[in-house]
Amino acid sequence: MSDINTTIDKAQAKASDAYASSKQSVKKAATKVEKSAKDNPLAVVAGGIAIGAVIGALLPKTQREEELLGTVGKRLAEGATAAAIAARDTGKSEFASLKPDTSSAKDKAGSIAAHIFDAAKAAAVEAGQRK
Repeated sequence: MSDINTTIDKAQAKASDAYASSKQSVKKAATKVEKSAKDNPLAVVAGGIAIGAVIGALLPKTQREEELLGTVGKRLAEGATAAAIAARDTGKSEFASLKPDTSSAKDKAGSIAAHIFDAAKAAAVEAGQRK
């Protein structure tokens, strides 16, 4: 019975150490991202523009927009798409330069971005179904 308790204690200690280590790594990565955002606010703006353009591109056009904008709207959409791609590429290069300390923090950031994108996509699909 003593061996089981010792094993349980060791497992709990390892789990506690792993939790503390991952918590520390996430804090370091968050601090590094915050510092980089303060040092280069244009990258944050470019990322915000890219996210906004992607969400806007996913939302369906209304009939009224089609009537009012016609070909101008198509050209604006093409320009916005090009701007979104450029902003995305800029954001990618800025985030690549951050080089987080652990792959765990990088995975969490990617997971958050994926959830945001999936939510925007689902909203666009739902808006299209209500049309």
